[in-house]
This record gives sequence, C-alpha cells and structure tokens, in this order.
Amino acid sequence: MDAMPPQNDQAVQADFQDPRWIRLRPSRIALTLLAAGVLLAVAAAIWAEPQREFSMVWLTALGILASGMLVLEVRRQLLLEPSAIVAFCLQRLDLDPLTGEPRGLAGTQLGLRLKLRDGRTVEDATIVGGAFVLPIMTTVPYRLPGDRWWRRSRILTIWADSIDREMFRQVRVQLRWR
Repeated sequence: MDAMPPQNDQAVQADFQDPRWIRLRPSRIALTLLAAGVLLAVAAAIWAEPQREFSMVWLTALGILASGMLVLEVRRQLLLEPSAIVAFCLQRLDLDPLTGEPRGLAGTQLGLRLKLRDGRTVEDATIVGGAFVLPIMTTVPYRLPGDRWWRRSRILTIWADSIDREMFRQVRVQLRWR
C-alpha cells in the first residue's frame, strides 16, 4: 500500500487538531455499491454473450477494461490516490477577513478548504450550483481558483459512513440552507 511520508503525515495530523477540519474515511457504502455494480455488469456480459454472439476477443477486452476501471475506482474510494481529499472544511466566503462580519445582505456563500493525501492544502475552492443532499450521501460541486472557465465543476462526494454522524448532519444542514 502507498504510505505517506512521515513528515507529511505528522503535518497533516497537526492540522487535524483544528476542530473545523472534517476528516474523511473510506466508505463501505460506496465500495458495496461499486462491487454490486461490477457483479451486475459481469452477469450482464455473461448473459449477453450467447445472445449476441460476442467473440471471446471482445469479451476479454471488455473484462480487462472493466478490471482496470475497478482498480482505479477502488483506489479512489479507499483514498489511496495522492490527490485524494482526506479532509475538508466548510467556510463562509461572505465574511470580511478583517472584522469577521458579513459583507452584505445576500445569502451565505460557502467555500471549501481541502486537505489532500499528499499533504497539500487547497484554500479557496468555491462551492458552485446546488449541493445534492440525501440522508445517505451528499455531493458538493466546487471549483478551484485556477480552473479554466470551460472545465466542469469538480465534485466532493460525502457518504454517511465516511464521517461522524453528527458532523454529517451538520454538513447537510449547512449545504441545504446556505
């Protein structure tokens, strides 16, 4: 398994002492849904093979492609990628940095601070559009400061079992009523 260098791990651990950071864990729900999807795809391929007379070459190519995609997705879900988000912090963007007072009468604008597995911190991610909030999962679309105008927004998916239950409730409330 990939292990973070000790100096980065210690720096990340020191930053987690700040109570505003919400640490993410690998989600069992996401891995279960991923495994169920793969099993359904394999069952469909086996069922479709005699029906459509696929050649073994195409079926083998499909299996290799699906296996590669599965490995990449499992690495992403287990937070093993160097650029995986291991913690996040919701922050208000409409506060004056000097006084801490709201700048205007508009609704609360939320942003994200992201901590990556390789120790980097992304400070000024902006939440765009609406977050999709369900009791089992929440998706948060965001953009980074250097993103091109044509780039689609990135998405942070937060599963119910990847963070503390009370913290998940607070995040859902903040995103729904911002």
